[in-house]
Amino acid sequence: MAIEGLGIAVIPTAIVENEIADGRLQLLKTAISIPSLTFSASWLASPDALAVELVAQMAVELAQGQRTQAAG
Repeated sequence: MAIEGLGIAVIPTAIVENEIADGRLQLLKTAISIPSLTFSASWLASPDALAVELVAQMAVELAQGQRTQAAG
């Protein structure tokens, strides 16, 4: 909606890097402080849960700013 000019959005910069680079979005500086959020993930343990565990670990790394883009 922000890209369509319908308002502003609070989005992590890493998610909208392309939109900022090509001018569809711009960063606004504000004095607003957003509190930290807590997330949790849970799943049933099973032999085929490896993919779920990997996605959960990726989410943790992204949230902590530790993950780098995978080479394509």
